[in-house]
Amino acid sequence: MGEAGADPRESFITLIRQALAAPQALSATSRRLAARLEQTPPPRPEAETLFLTLRPTYGDADVGLLALFYLNLIHLEAGEGLYLPAGVPHAYVHGNLVECMASSDNVVRVGLTHKFKDARALLEILAPAVGPLPVLRPEPEAPEVSYPTPMAEFEVRRLALEMGARRAMGPRSSVEVYLLTEGRLQVSWSDGEENFARGESFLIPACLPAWQLTALEKTTLFKVSVPA
Repeated sequence: MGEAGADPRESFITLIRQALAAPQALSATSRRLAARLEQTPPPRPEAETLFLTLRPTYGDADVGLLALFYLNLIHLEAGEGLYLPAGVPHAYVHGNLVECMASSDNVVRVGLTHKFKDARALLEILAPAVGPLPVLRPEPEAPEVSYPTPMAEFEVRRLALEMGARRAMGPRSSVEVYLLTEGRLQVSWSDGEENFARGESFLIPACLPAWQLTALEKTTLFKVSVPA
């Protein structure tokens, strides 16, 4: 895709511009590429496999299918993380994740989605080309780990509690948001309590002076707060 040695960012911009200018040519290119790849017996390069897998879902007119050949393919294991700077095009193609975003007035979508897409807006904010990004790999069994980023707006931490474990929580300077990805948990404070299960979230206001976490079974949860 693109000439050898070409600037990856400029090649990506050319792809988007050509897709905007000639959507029928985009569809024709995707069809021809699919026909050629389907004649090639596996194993195939991963980008080619993804192209063929996602094509029935999004269709030949989706420029995201061809964008797969311009992007770095990164595999994250459970508990691992990645920091993506603003303006870096990306797509989540398999699995589930916890995503925390800095304050922004836009989320620009270009492809591999059935939601509203605005490719022209992406061209206005596209960041300089970057290579493979470092994967954050905290200790998988640690009771609490941090995912460091350069952002001043938020901090993400992962907490792990064994069944029956209790953790007293004290005063804080900002609101905190929690999301359970495993297990069941009881949150109790001076005059009440509430239970939460996998997939549920809760907010702790900064004005709550003290509260407690009790794991009703082995529990993993993520916390987002504003750094002090």
